[in-house]
Amino acid sequence: MIIDANVILRYIRDDIPEQAAIAETIILNNKISLPYEVLTEVIYVLETVYNYSRTDIYNAIFEFINLTNVFIPQKNIVVYSLEIYRNSKLDIVDCILCAYKKKNNEDIFTFDKDLNKMLSKI
Repeated sequence: MIIDANVILRYIRDDIPEQAAIAETIILNNKISLPYEVLTEVIYVLETVYNYSRTDIYNAIFEFINLTNVFIPQKNIVVYSLEIYRNSKLDIVDCILCAYKKKNNEDIFTFDKDLNKMLSKI
């Protein structure tokens, strides 16, 4: 089952009790497939709407993706992306690109100076 960002946000934030309870039931009782697109939206909303720090986002997402029934293709990409995200100012998509370079030895081309700087360190 794929759930959208709003379900994950209700689960993480527990801010709308009725929806949080439903989200928890769905998440804990189903095999959840987490596409990168949904993950990036959750991170974006936590950062820009709810003003979570990068460390708080890292902790919340890391806890979520480590639930036994949450499946992410190439989970090592997501974990490494989160580590870069927590310790840099890059947006999560750029962090995912860095993770592709590190974990899959992908060549990444960009005109983004900050991203190129991080890629050169990997």
